[in-house]
Amino acid sequence: MILNSRNADAIRRLVQSKSELNAALKSVAGFSLAGMLELFATAVGTADYQTQLQQIEEFAATRNGHVREAWLHWKGPAAAGGEVDCHASPTVEFFRLRTREDQTGLPYQLYQERLVRSLKEAEFQRKFAEALAGAMADMTDNVIQHSLALPGEFSGFVGFHILPGYMAFAVIDVGRGVLASLSRSPTWAHLHTASDALQAAVFQHASSRPDQPEGEGFRTLFKSLADRNCRLRFRSDNAVLNIEDAGMHREAAIASSPPLCGLQLSVCCTLKGRPEEKAIDGT
Repeated sequence: MILNSRNADAIRRLVQSKSELNAALKSVAGFSLAGMLELFATAVGTADYQTQLQQIEEFAATRNGHVREAWLHWKGPAAAGGEVDCHASPTVEFFRLRTREDQTGLPYQLYQERLVRSLKEAEFQRKFAEALAGAMADMTDNVIQHSLALPGEFSGFVGFHILPGYMAFAVIDVGRGVLASLSRSPTWAHLHTASDALQAAVFQHASSRPDQPEGEGFRTLFKSLADRNCRLRFRSDNAVLNIEDAGMHREAAIASSPPLCGLQLSVCCTLKGRPEEKAIDGT
């Protein structure tokens, strides 16, 4: 089984039913970027199921390759673990957001530059690569602006996965979620469900700032991905919104999702064929 975002939902259902996870985890042969990070968000953001969450943590810590690397980034003390070649063009890389300086400092700027270089080497045009890096920066700024997970520490995690003609990135947090964030604004106080809040944030650009009821984050993301062959997934609390953009038309579907705090966003885009989450090599 490739653990993509849909299968990550299934794992979370097992967690919340207090079912044994080892058999399901042993069947995992690989991970998509979105699936892996949603699994980690489940382990970090769901505190009421200690036995099941310990199984996820032990599973992640004992895996090789990118799974273990990502888990150590999440659990480690620094924003980005280990020595990084500033001039590299990695196919997979992660970044941890704990403080505002993590998102505004030089290490994150260099992370964005590596994303742009990797996209260019994967046959994406420079203009699109730079626009995508800017959109990802806006998404990470949302973590700092809105998540408020822990006193003095944010719960954000970022990753990208790039292959020739294919790219994916994910920005996740396990903070307060879209509905709780928008409830601070008088403009959006009428929203009462996670589904309504998620659709307002994505389609109406709803913002929690009282002096700015419309935000730019998702607007920038859609502008960057306009007329691209892409798939977007937004999930928060117990709602998930899937959008597929095939260039000539955009299809959206809202559905329920096993509860998880915060906001988990993922994007995949391909130059040819239908956009699907692909497994990360070396898992």
